Amino acid sequence: MAAAYRQHLRSRRKRRTCWTRPWILRRQEHGAHHSLIKELSQEDHESYKNFVRMTKEDFTELLEKVSPLIVKKDTIMRKSISPAERLSLTLRYLATGESYKSLSYLYRIPVPTLSLIIPETCSAIYNSLKDEYMKVPSSQADWEKIAKEFGVFKQAIPLEPEKVERIVLACCALHNFLRTKKSSTEYLGPGMVDEEDIENGSVNFGTWRQEIGNDLPGLTQQSGNRSSNDVREIREEFCDYFNTNGQVSWQWDFL
Repeated sequence: MAAAYRQHLRSRRKRRTCWTRPWILRRQEHGAHHSLIKELSQEDHESYKNFVRMTKEDFTELLEKVSPLIVKKDTIMRKSISPAERLSLTLRYLATGESYKSLSYLYRIPVPTLSLIIPETCSAIYNSLKDEYMKVPSSQADWEKIAKEFGVFKQAIPLEPEKVERIVLACCALHNFLRTKKSSTEYLGPGMVDEEDIENGSVNFGTWRQEIGNDLPGLTQQSGNRSSNDVREIREEFCDYFNTNGQVSWQWDFL
């Protein structure tokens, strides 16, 4: 009995040494980045754009910006995941909000690895774009457009707040990046967002108001509706800021 039990333990240890499942080892032959995306980029540009939410040209430009921040060295044990693959799977996650498990099957990358790659790549996107493109959305239309284009915001994000912050910043930077490209008419569409007339204080409503539907539920009254002291302090802090150092010259024309 003792000998049989020792043999059982040895067999369990041997099984644990197989640290990667066979189908994941075939990532470079059958993973989405090496098969599907390659096919789409060569044969179906419209589907490629739908998959990563940008044209091949915009993807290449973005990749040049983020590559130095996410490139990894190959090791004796394995070849590193390329910056292009890291970027494509991150864009797919932001565009669809797919679960890490679903992306794991699609890209043939383990979930623990995805949980490191996606936040890191989001930080790289933000850091590489922020100086030139980062402007916090200033209107409801801008926020609605971002929510519409990035499916990750259409459901709860089951990640730590710090990682969610990286995702939000990356999406804001990407939104502004894409708005400056030649393909921006395809990204936004004519008349999509609201346009503000600073001269007379009017707003021309965009078509997003008809398309957004009932995706965002209205606020309902909560029991008591009494805010805490901390909430009131934050509110007063914002009020003071936007009426002093944070105010803009035209804000009173819209109130």
